[in-house]
Amino acid sequence: MLSNKIKKYWNIPFHFLVLPVYIIFALYLTNIEETPFFATSRSMVFIIFVSLSSFLIIISFFTFFTSISSWRTTYLIIGLMLGLGLIYIIVYDLWGKGLIYGVPIVRHRYMLPVWITSFFLTSLFILKPGLVFENLKNNLMWQKTAAITSLFLLLFFTYGHVSSLLTEGAGYKRIMETHQELMLVWGGIMVSGIVVILISKNLNSLTKGINSAILFLMVITLVQIGIWEIKDANRTAPELSVGDTYSSSVIDGRDVYYILLDAFGRADYIHDFTGFDISPFIDELKSIGFVVPPCTQSNYHITLLSIASALNMNYLEVKSEEITPYNDYRPLLNENILFKMFEDFGYETYTFKTPFPYLNITNASHYYDVFDDEDSGPKIETLAFLRLFLQTTLLRPLMDHIERYPLFNNTFTSIFQGWLPPQGAFSNRYYKLYQQGTSNLEMLEKIPDLPGNKFVFAHLLMAHEPFVFTPEGEFRWPVTEDVSAYNDQLLFLSNRIPNVLRTIISKSKTPPIIIVQADHGWGWEEGRVRILNAYYLPDNGNANIYSSITPVNTFRIVLNEYFNGEYEILPDVSYYGKNKNEHMQNLKIIPGSCVSP
Repeated sequence: MLSNKIKKYWNIPFHFLVLPVYIIFALYLTNIEETPFFATSRSMVFIIFVSLSSFLIIISFFTFFTSISSWRTTYLIIGLMLGLGLIYIIVYDLWGKGLIYGVPIVRHRYMLPVWITSFFLTSLFILKPGLVFENLKNNLMWQKTAAITSLFLLLFFTYGHVSSLLTEGAGYKRIMETHQELMLVWGGIMVSGIVVILISKNLNSLTKGINSAILFLMVITLVQIGIWEIKDANRTAPELSVGDTYSSSVIDGRDVYYILLDAFGRADYIHDFTGFDISPFIDELKSIGFVVPPCTQSNYHITLLSIASALNMNYLEVKSEEITPYNDYRPLLNENILFKMFEDFGYETYTFKTPFPYLNITNASHYYDVFDDEDSGPKIETLAFLRLFLQTTLLRPLMDHIERYPLFNNTFTSIFQGWLPPQGAFSNRYYKLYQQGTSNLEMLEKIPDLPGNKFVFAHLLMAHEPFVFTPEGEFRWPVTEDVSAYNDQLLFLSNRIPNVLRTIISKSKTPPIIIVQADHGWGWEEGRVRILNAYYLPDNGNANIYSSITPVNTFRIVLNEYFNGEYEILPDVSYYGKNKNEHMQNLKIIPGSCVSP
């Protein structure tokens, strides 16, 4: 009895509702290390809307055409279509985009739904409601509609994946040619699938099969997400110890600023890589009182590892008997040794939110997020995931064209601009990144006014793509990610950072300790380990800085000089991997390099 009921329910074509949810969860699982779950919200709404709309449109057409019982009915409906179309043109032509009683009802976005609804309601009367509702009760019609909907959704939401596989490394012209070819293939598959579904007499087996397959994939995906979340919640920081060689009483009381300029390379690397000369910036730092070691390199080639080692003043342990992914070192950020030390000293710790959740140190005394009061929908993370999601869909050609020619986007109506990032110049994720960057710099200048001893870790991604700043500090639109755009970011920072540093120094009652340092350079060449590294260590502290210093020794020197530390200076070693997914066991050592001071 129970088995028969289950079989009966299994004939219900619910697969078109589960498929879109599975698609979002699968994409989330693929990017789970870099994406908070709330970032899927807008994409989830979008995909459910598309799914339901597709189903309703398809079943409306099915019902509509299967209910036409005579040529007379056909002529009446054709006449209705022509008549409503003529009235539409006349009404829109008479009032343009004006207002009727203060309501803008003559815009296309308001008129089309009214006209379409009027057409279907009038057609319902012509077609005889009884016949229409009788057709709607036909289970085969629902099964066919659901099957066609799922086929459409599958093609719609996998198009971008296939396109990426076919166009990886291709030029823009070839990409657009491939879109045209792939569109023809996708159209052929869709038409063939519709024909097969329509001529089928019994779809019970197909419906059961699709339902089972989609539910199975959904369950597997949810289990994988659950396993990852449990592992992540129980992930503990590797044991890294620097020894208890400090006193918990404040020795100096100076404010400490650790300003990390993400992807800001060393002067010689930038010149070799982009042709840009940052020597005026280096000279200005020196005029303020900074020392800039000429042979400095990062200890690691990617941000997570560089920050983890610098804040823990040690190299990251690697277990040779097992593969060690970078993600295992994430706990070393929130549980870093340096923050604990300074909090023991009685300092307040300050951190700044970045667009990358896995890099954020959220448990500082003060965690600064300029968009903290926003709902999840317009947050940077949500817009970034939505962009990623839309690039996997049939909208990929449009996304490619918009990103190639962003000004084309100005022709979109506001409703599309709200859903297809990058949208209008001042409503997209790029502009939010611009706002975040400018706000972080302004906040840095305000922190000296706050009471108490402060340890500030400001991770600024303004030399990191996407490049959203002009050399003058205005919003860069359209956004590009080429060498010229990168140089513009460097020029902006070269002009803005010295002013921030002067403000911090002038406002501080006691000369502060300031480190301006990069985690790596731009690009994936081995030279990316050559980084900007500048120190402002008052009262002769600069004398301790040597030419080949790396970040792992930065705070060993600071603690030794100002907080009675007795830390050993470690060998300066730089590790490099050819991409961001290289396992720790495969990193190679990059020898030090030097330019004339």
